[in-house]
Formats: sequence, C-alpha cells, structure tokens
Amino acid sequence: MKPIPLLCVLVAPLGCVPDAWYAEGDLIGSCGDGLDNDGDGLFDCADDGCDDRVACVDAPIHEEGQFVEIIPTDPEDRYSPDCDVLYPVIGDQILEGAGAVDGFCASGNAVQGNLTVVLGSGEGLERLGCLCAVSGTLTVSAPGADGLSWTGIETLGSLIVESLAPGATVRLDSLLGAENITVLTDLGRLELPSLLHLGGALQIVGSAIEELDASSLETAGAVVLRDVPNLGSPELGSLRLVTGPMVLEGTALSDLDDVNSIESVGADLAIRDNALLEEVVGLESLDFVGGDLLITGNDVLRPDYVTEQTAHIEVGGDRIVYDNGGSL
Repeated sequence: MKPIPLLCVLVAPLGCVPDAWYAEGDLIGSCGDGLDNDGDGLFDCADDGCDDRVACVDAPIHEEGQFVEIIPTDPEDRYSPDCDVLYPVIGDQILEGAGAVDGFCASGNAVQGNLTVVLGSGEGLERLGCLCAVSGTLTVSAPGADGLSWTGIETLGSLIVESLAPGATVRLDSLLGAENITVLTDLGRLELPSLLHLGGALQIVGSAIEELDASSLETAGAVVLRDVPNLGSPELGSLRLVTGPMVLEGTALSDLDDVNSIESVGADLAIRDNALLEEVVGLESLDFVGGDLLITGNDVLRPDYVTEQTAHIEVGGDRIVYDNGGSL
C-alpha cells in the first residue's frame, strides 16, 4: 500500500489530485485487475490494501505476488452471494457496463452509499448477484434485462427501477425493509414477498405492470399506484397502516379486497379514475383517514355503494365524492 505523499496532503485543499496515489482496494475492481494501482510493487491480493476484499479472502497467491482467481466448478456459484459477512465499498458508486459490475463483485458485496447500475442491451443484472446490501439508493437502468432477482439483499435504503425490458420480473426474496421503492418502467411483476415495512413510499407510476406481491407489507409511509391500467389484483392484504397518502388511480381494480386489512391512512385517500371499479368493498377495516377522502371518476362505481361502504370511516378532511358513473 503506497501512502499519499506529504506534499499532496498539505496542498490538497488547493486541488492536488494525484493520479496513482490511492491504496490498492480503494477503487472498484482494483483487487482483481492484475495491476499495481498504487505503485508500491505489489498488486491485487498481494497488497495488504486488499486483505479484506471479497476477491482476496482465502485466495491463493503466486510467488510473484499476483492474485490467482478461483473459478467456481459451477459458474452459477458466483451469482449466489454469501451475505453472512458484508464487505462494503465506501461511497457512492456508478457501475456502467458489465465490466464495471464484474469489477465491483471482485471488490465487495455491499455499498455504503448510493449505487447506480447502468447496463446496455444483452447485459443481464444476474452479473450483480453478489450484492447483499446498499445503505443508500439503488438505481437500476438496464433496458435489455428481462429480470432482476437478488436473493441475498435484506437491507436497502431505497430502490428506483428506471428501466428494464418490457414484462420483466423484479424479485427481492429476502428484503425486509426499505425507505422507498419506486417503479417507473413496464414490469410484468414486482415480487417483495418478505417486505414488512417501508419508511417512505411504495410508488408504481406509469407502468404496464400486471402483478404486485407485497403480501407481507404491514406499514408504509405512502402507497401510490397511479396509471397502472393492467394492475387488477395487487397483493397488499397485510397492509394495516399508511402514515401518509394512499393513491389508487388508473388501475384495473374492480373492488378493494386486495387492501382489506387497511386500518388507517394518515393523509389523503384518493380512489379515482379506475375504469373497472364497481365497489369499494374492502374498506371495512378502515377506521380513519387523516386528510380528504376523494373518490371520483370511477366509471362504473355506483354512488350509493360509496355512501354505504364508507359511512363508518372517520375523515379528518373533506369527503369528496363525485363523477362516479355507475347505474343506481
């Protein structure tokens, strides 16, 4: 490990940026690239800066000091993370292309900061199967990827899915909690079977998504399902408490049985422009709406059903019910 020269330390505030004076292991992929990145005569796992990196734990070393990569007997093993021990890469990371992703997996299995992944056509997200945790926001843009499946991630700051191939499946089997989950692309299915709590929002907007499994989710800061015309049965049957707003707009819901455990919405509850919504059955457990109760623009929803099925709800704001076109 080569130390940063004293002169550079003294003048760093004036903009001294040495081009090779960083420790081996500080940069993604530097423990498995075959280069002496810090110029101290040692490279990869022979440099003590890589001692705690995933690529070098219990790795054999040539006499010359070069790291010998162990190739798994089963190539799929590299995509099955061991998340019992985290090896975080510190700071925000941007991985563009398969090479950068492979380099990351040679350096760690977690990010202390934000992680942005950008992959082109033909580059699958299975390459990032080593990932176990992200303390900040994980942003994914991979328009050629037909799926995102990470079995090891239990902790995540937030997830933003910007683009995947149409009809793709996003599956996070082990995720227990997060701040926000936002989907802005045409998924086929979003599977979060173990998710219990969201500090912020579950937000799916402008997507052709057909299926949502958040069947274990109990509490969220907000739930926004907007302009999702193919989503008819979101699995939200355990959801009890939304501390902020809840919006069901432009969905394929015919009733509200899929949210039948909801007890309290802390801000506005908006149910609008759902062309197939015939009843608001499913709100029997809902006792309180802290803001407005807004039910409008639902073409086949009978007004008398709305009155009958929401009369028990205490509303902190206004009841706004109009332009629901169902026949009496």
